[in-house]
Amino acid sequence: MHFTPMQRQKAEQIIHCRYPEPYDIYNIYFMKESIKETVDIFVDPYQAYYEIYDKTYTFLGFCCFGNDGQVPGGDYCTDALDIGLGLDPAFTGKWAGHSVLSSLIEFGNKRFAPPNFRATIA
Repeated sequence: MHFTPMQRQKAEQIIHCRYPEPYDIYNIYFMKESIKETVDIFVDPYQAYYEIYDKTYTFLGFCCFGNDGQVPGGDYCTDALDIGLGLDPAFTGKWAGHSVLSSLIEFGNKRFAPPNFRATIA
């Protein structure tokens, strides 16, 4: 898989995606105060958002590393690098998450070399 820093055009597409049930809980996580603020966060290199593509450069989803990978109500008292993952709605429920997450961890190890990873599923 290929990971590229989030670009403005893709961020704008992502925040307009809507997930069908039972994944519709994730629709609320895309919006901050405004569309512009959300896009600005997604493209800020400090926030570490990446676009994810397969080997044929089909867009699969996006990920982030750090605080934006946390979910309200999660337990964050241990030291770990949080990872967030959002699949394109076309791939939800089709068992794509496991292979994407495996590649995400491999990429994260190379990029950040954290002692531990943590993924919290809403």
